[in-house]
Amino acid sequence: MAFESAPVGMAVTTDQGVLVQANQALADLLGHPVAALLGRRLEDVAAADAAPLITAGRAEMIASGQPRHTTDSRLQRADGAPVPVCLTCARVPPTGSSPGYLVVHVQDTSEQLATQAELTHRALHDPLTGLPNRALLVNRLEQALARLTRQPSTVAVLFADLDGFKLVNDTYGHTLGDQVLVAVARRLQHLQRPGDTACRYGGDEFVVLCEDSGRSQADSVATRIHAALATPIHCTLPPGRDGRPAPTVAVRLTASLGTATTTDPTTPAHQLLAEADRAMYRVKRPG
Repeated sequence: MAFESAPVGMAVTTDQGVLVQANQALADLLGHPVAALLGRRLEDVAAADAAPLITAGRAEMIASGQPRHTTDSRLQRADGAPVPVCLTCARVPPTGSSPGYLVVHVQDTSEQLATQAELTHRALHDPLTGLPNRALLVNRLEQALARLTRQPSTVAVLFADLDGFKLVNDTYGHTLGDQVLVAVARRLQHLQRPGDTACRYGGDEFVVLCEDSGRSQADSVATRIHAALATPIHCTLPPGRDGRPAPTVAVRLTASLGTATTTDPTTPAHQLLAEADRAMYRVKRPG
């Protein structure tokens, strides 16, 4: 039968959700033998927070006479692991002495959700350093500014531009320059406070967003950034053609930093970033 051999989970339930038939694909998905599923309600193999929604969706479908109902949900495997699924229920109404029943199609959406999460991550993070990118920074900054309405505080933005980075690229090449950018990103991540956001804004520019941070705290973060960059960054040059081990170089960098703060929730995010950018250029060193 097509039901038994279907590659996706399928079940037949009563109008109350009790399973009277289940195929092997559903049993495999949930880690139960088919026999162990029969006689149980679909809610019994659902995640605790999903069970009431399954009950409500089924009741609404039957009460309204809808022939089909589709919803995203979460079931639970025998080992306790949750399984994201798309449930499609089709109702066969009662005829004569035969009661109505539901045919349930259970599609595992784990791969789809993982792909969506990966695509979202890529859209919001810098592919080289893994830091949040400009789009995610602006989003978090807008949220931080909006929170000032409910929780008066100070939002600070630190704009950092690496001094002499073009010379590093010109001298050693972009591959080594990428190593430097990754190392700088790791150091910024290490020094940021919980709740802060370190971002690669573009090129050799980085931004740190600090919430609940007055001017003195922002200056303290700037001091830590300068200290973090004071330690040379050891990078590996591409190996030579003679097969000798690739040499390493110690790259010494400084950064020009500009800071802007606000307590005003109506401050546009782009304005605060522009103020920090201008402050950075006022102290920018040649190179």
